[in-house]
Amino acid sequence: MWTGLFVALISEGHVYVVEPGDTVALECNFHADQYDLFDYPVLWRKRQHLEDSQVNVMGTLMDPFSQRHRFEVTFHAFDSRYRLMLHVHGISSHSVLLSLAGFLLSCATL
Repeated sequence: MWTGLFVALISEGHVYVVEPGDTVALECNFHADQYDLFDYPVLWRKRQHLEDSQVNVMGTLMDPFSQRHRFEVTFHAFDSRYRLMLHVHGISSHSVLLSLAGFLLSCATL
């Protein structure tokens, strides 16, 4: 009998068109049976050039993202459906090109 965790990504890829000063909400929706955020955290990761940075652990932002007050991560559970969101506030013309293009979602266990 298989006893592993079943996770299915529901979200589809999006293209974000933003103006300087905008807030963007990056959203990941997934379905999981018997999901536990502590045992199987869902992580936002930022990849830029050769650098790969972890943005959060569960609902907590990591440095340097926590120090900039531009980022907010939220997690919502709806029965067996879940939503992890990363809000990026105060988009600048520089961050549109470098930051938003580099965010991606990784499901990982710690």
